Amino acid sequence: MKLPILLGALLLSTSPALADDFVYLKCQTTIHSIVWNWTETKELNKWISHADVLYKIDTKNEELFVSSKSEIAIQYELQHPGFIGWTEQVSGERISGENHMYLQYDPPGAVDGGMNHSDNERRLKYFGRIAGDCEASDASDYEASK
Repeated sequence: MKLPILLGALLLSTSPALADDFVYLKCQTTIHSIVWNWTETKELNKWISHADVLYKIDTKNEELFVSSKSEIAIQYELQHPGFIGWTEQVSGERISGENHMYLQYDPPGAVDGGMNHSDNERRLKYFGRIAGDCEASDASDYEASK
């Protein structure tokens, strides 16, 4: 009789950990950007910027949220345990392109990706590369950064 009670207590004590399907990361990134004029085939501008990016990963539903666009759920693909990748399609009135990203979340590691966008009206290409290191964070940091 004591064994079922012990198993029940053990199961209940682990439930909160099992219920937590979110992983939070804070990533310090460096972004290299280039603007290219495809009519004149020349580089117009390039710059390097730095940003902290906060991610919320829903491991149960395979969705990713970025604090700067927290209302948009991005579907990701598990590359291998603890490592995900995703592609975002960008399309607007003038701008179209793709962003490709990869992120190691368990254990927290690197974020790496690139972008390739076109401005058909202005005949410009935008290229970018993002790379950085991530560390574990929490829900309060993520919410505060929105």
